[in-house]
Amino acid sequence: YDEGHHASPTAETSDLLLTLCASSVWLGYTATPFRGTPAGTRELRETWGEPKRVIDLPTAARDGYISFPSCHVVPLLDDDTVKITNGEFAVSALTNAMTSRVAALADLVRSEWLHVPTVVTVPGLEIARALCYELEQRGVAAAWVQGSTSAQDRGAAYARCRDGQAVLVSVQILTEG
Repeated sequence: YDEGHHASPTAETSDLLLTLCASSVWLGYTATPFRGTPAGTRELRETWGEPKRVIDLPTAARDGYISFPSCHVVPLLDDDTVKITNGEFAVSALTNAMTSRVAALADLVRSEWLHVPTVVTVPGLEIARALCYELEQRGVAAAWVQGSTSAQDRGAAYARCRDGQAVLVSVQILTEG
């Protein structure tokens, strides 16, 4: 089960699969063996047991499976002003807080973008559209993807980003696992 941290007896699809294949051996893969709350992590452990680490990030980097990105964090808004529910930022609160900061974010991306693969993750579609518009106004090509973006359209957007032709703006994908 890929993205095993999303499987639980309370998740509809997982419940159906676990019920239909109860006598099967289940393996769950995840890069995030913890959830946003202690209760969520407890439920994960109750579903899968204690995680067995296959590889860690330093080993994966040392052996050439991954490379660490070079990045820096630039604060654009005070996260203490954003509502948190069940250990997660409330998307509507983030959208409201970020709306006035989209132009500043576009300026930052424009100042840093060197036609190399660049991904900006935002909390909602409204912000993604606004950021793409602001980037285009600054002469920076942008493409956005979200969970419902077709595989074909995602592939095209990923290729443009990989080739340094566009900044990729991501909404609730590419941020876990």
